Amino acid sequence: MTTSTIYVTATSEESQELARKIVAERLAACANIIPGVSSVYNWNDEVASDTETIILFKVSDTVIESACKRIKELHSYEVPCIVVMSHSFVDNDYQQWIFSECQNCRT
Repeated sequence: MTTSTIYVTATSEESQELARKIVAERLAACANIIPGVSSVYNWNDEVASDTETIILFKVSDTVIESACKRIKELHSYEVPCIVVMSHSFVDNDYQQWIFSECQNCRT
C-alpha cells in the first residue's frame, strides 16, 4: 500500500465544506486548504481569472478512485481540477496514520 495527495482547486466558499466532508467520510486522512491562489485559465473561448483555494487531500491509494468520484460529486465546478500526485517518499509513521484513517471508508 502507498499514499498519494489529491490536488483540487475550489472557491474559498466551498473549500472548507468539501474538505470536511471528504475527511469525515474517511476518503482522506487530512486536507490542507491553501487560500488566495490566483488562477488564469481558458473557459468558453475566453481567458478568465479568479481567486481560488488549493485543497491537498492526503489519501491511501486504496481510496483514490472513491475519493476522486466523491470530490467530483460534491464540487460546484462543471470541470473541477482533480489531480492525483503519487509520492516517491512518505515517512513511515505518517503513512501508517494515513492508512489507518482511510481504511474504514464510509461511502
